[in-house]
Amino acid sequence: DVCSSDLLQRRFFAHAWRRGLRLECQKPVLIYRLDFVVPRTLLGIEILAWQSREHVEGWDRVRDLGAEGWRVISFAGEEVHRDVAHCIGELAVELART
Repeated sequence: DVCSSDLLQRRFFAHAWRRGLRLECQKPVLIYRLDFVVPRTLLGIEILAWQSREHVEGWDRVRDLGAEGWRVISFAGEEVHRDVAHCIGELAVELART
């Protein structure tokens, strides 16, 4: 399935790598495992399969990690599949804020 979570994560990682963004994969943080973490930052990235990124702020992981200084950005699988370059651009903007 072209839209499986694993394939979407690989697509995201590959495009980030091409843009010079090095990510750590499946990084344990507190009691969670983030899809990606930007090394030497407190920035995590989650790929949400095919669902929307609405209501992500209410997730326990976002709240708990935020309390420890982490920022977690998320992308719906549909976004990564449709326009991964735009998603990587959003990540670059977030990194510029760190």
